[in-house]
This record gives sequence, C-alpha cells and structure tokens, in this order.
Amino acid sequence: MNQTLDTILQRCSVRRFTKEQVPQPNLDAILRAGCAAPYGGFEPPVRLIVVRNATVRERLAQAEKEGVDRQWSHKPDEEKYWNLFFAQAPALVAVLFRPTSVGGFDASSEERIGLCSAACAVENMLLAATSLGLGACFVGPMPEAKAAFETILGVAPPWEFIGFVAVGHSAEPTCEKKPADRKNMVQFLD
Repeated sequence: MNQTLDTILQRCSVRRFTKEQVPQPNLDAILRAGCAAPYGGFEPPVRLIVVRNATVRERLAQAEKEGVDRQWSHKPDEEKYWNLFFAQAPALVAVLFRPTSVGGFDASSEERIGLCSAACAVENMLLAATSLGLGACFVGPMPEAKAAFETILGVAPPWEFIGFVAVGHSAEPTCEKKPADRKNMVQFLD
C-alpha cells in the first residue's frame, strides 16, 4: 500500500487529549489541508474558525451541555454528556458552510454542495492530523446548541456552523480501528 492509503485506513476518532498544545506548524498544516479540499462553486463555501482559548472552549461546552439537557432530559448524565470531550482538545476548528453559488441549481442542491464541500474539508483535516501523529475527531452539535455556538463564534448568515474538528495529542492508547463492512456500503453495477 502507499502512505496516503495507510493514513486513510489508520485514521480513527480520538476523544481524549493531553493538555499539550498543538504546535503551530502542525496546526497550520492541518488548516492548509482543510483549505485544499475540493469544493463546488466559484469560491469556497467553507470557512474555518480556530478556537484555542480555554474560556471560549468552556462556553461552547456549557452551550452543548444545555442543549443536551433540553434534548435528552430523560436520560441519566452518564449517557448524555459523552460528547463534551471536545472542550478538552487544545484546538478546535469550527467548520462553517454556506450554500454554494454555482448557478443553475435549486436552493436545496446549492446547500448540499456547500455541505459536501465542508465534509471534504473535515476529512482532509482529520487525515492531516493523523499523518502528523495527532489525534482528532469530528463533533457535530446538538441541534439545541447550534444557535448558541453560532453566537459564541460570531457566525452570521449565510454561514452556518456544522461542527468542530477537535485536535490534540492523544491521551488514548493506540486505537484499534475496525474495518467497515464494505458489503453494506458499496454496490457494483457491472
């Protein structure tokens, strides 16, 4: 196999991080990878906001906790707060998208193209983090927390927040990634 395919197959979601900061050259490389992702339209329908400030990360975690409480009030705490780990990552990359302006498409298609472009940027950043020996995980917000996240991050229309790439040095043992069941994901029409 080659190095690119090895990185793709080794990538796994890391949800526990050390307090060690992500070196600026590594963070710059991850952001460059995100910005190098393919996109639909005449200009990138993706924006990235880097959050390293601990106070802002805590505000985001509090907003998520409040959203979780509203959506899953019936669940015990140990079942509903599993995704607050993102605030412990030393760097969060907030991923924003907007409908693309390709022309000739309906609003729904332009929104899907913008979302797909953001997904490409997310995957590039996750793979870049893996290739640099860092841990990373994509985290989407609870629907009830999304508006609060956008307020904290200063996001205004037409931009929309879709999630974070949490990045840091892994505090987990090497993850054992289970291969995907390809037969349920791929169909050949020969």
